[in-house]
Amino acid sequence: MIDALGDLYCATPRDLARYIRHQEPTDNDLRSTRATIKNIYEHDDRATFLTQKHFFFNSATSLFGLSSHGAYFAKDIMGIDNAREFEIKDAEHEHLITRFHIALRELAAKNNWQLEWKQQAVVADRLINPDAIATLTTEKGAFTFCIEPERQSFTENHLKKAKKYHSVFGKPECKALFGADKVRVIFIVLSERKRQTMLEKFAEEYPYRMFWFTTVDAFTEDIGGEIFKTPKDFKEASYSFISF
Repeated sequence: MIDALGDLYCATPRDLARYIRHQEPTDNDLRSTRATIKNIYEHDDRATFLTQKHFFFNSATSLFGLSSHGAYFAKDIMGIDNAREFEIKDAEHEHLITRFHIALRELAAKNNWQLEWKQQAVVADRLINPDAIATLTTEKGAFTFCIEPERQSFTENHLKKAKKYHSVFGKPECKALFGADKVRVIFIVLSERKRQTMLEKFAEEYPYRMFWFTTVDAFTEDIGGEIFKTPKDFKEASYSFISF
């Protein structure tokens, strides 16, 4: 459980059960996962390993993450490099990242791809702070994606973010920031209407295929499908993770 939260940053009991068992959990899986969480909380020597946030997703649930003590144990004792304390801010936003992470992990396993996932804390003086960085290594090579869930409606700040990404694309700064010379930026939005609006706005100033847009429903239904559109050609084409 500690190692799973070290990888995921935060998760609901259902997320944890799915992540650990690599499939949609059964009722028994969920009961076992909830019992393990409860057991960690009730043992005095582990009482500070977890923190939680109550929120609503389909029904009332809790989002769990590592406390500062849990993050230390996961990182320094268990050797989980990405483990860090769950600093609760926007639970819905963080949960959306987790859902995408789990879905992408399952896609990679299905196709015998390697997935490297980084979900780092914000650094104030860093030019760009993606919510996560995913590198998929396939038969065709390694491809890096910056993950940017956008729950709000379009604002000029989205274009400012695009400008920053575009300014480093193919330059040494890109390698320093993301570990790759070139990246694709995945914007995950809540509805098809919002995606269409953002595609049209981006097409006016940044009509490039480096920006990929999808919706929550699309990746939830089939993350391996042609669920991505770009400002370059969104009226004619769709892309998938095998469209390289």
